[in-house]
Amino acid sequence: MLSSRRRQQRLEQEQADIEHEIRVLQSRPSINRTDGDKSREEHLVCRLVEIVRLRDELVQQIDAERRRERQEDLAIAANSDSNSSSIKSSDVVAPVKKNKVKDKVKKQLKKAKHSLISKKKDEDKKQNK
Repeated sequence: MLSSRRRQQRLEQEQADIEHEIRVLQSRPSINRTDGDKSREEHLVCRLVEIVRLRDELVQQIDAERRRERQEDLAIAANSDSNSSSIKSSDVVAPVKKNKVKDKVKKQLKKAKHSLISKKKDEDKKQNK
């Protein structure tokens, strides 16, 4: 669980760094952008998509681990002889909240894709003029 948290933090930091670099590249006027800049931006967006996918997998793994732990707690409570020390099943089986991290990651991915698409459309319009 601790390694998952560290990995999640590392991916979050890498995502923030990449998003910053993409914003810097996109802030330049298209006239001043080189083919290398465009290539770098495409590479960064691809890496951003990969990071989002990895974070999503990590969130799913963490959720699965939490569900497994919850089931173990229920099994222990069911096997317990003492009523005073047993855990009520209604206390353990709380509804699982939708993971906000997963939603945030998906929103960021959509935003990055939209930004790239709109930037390319703008460049195409300027080149056609």
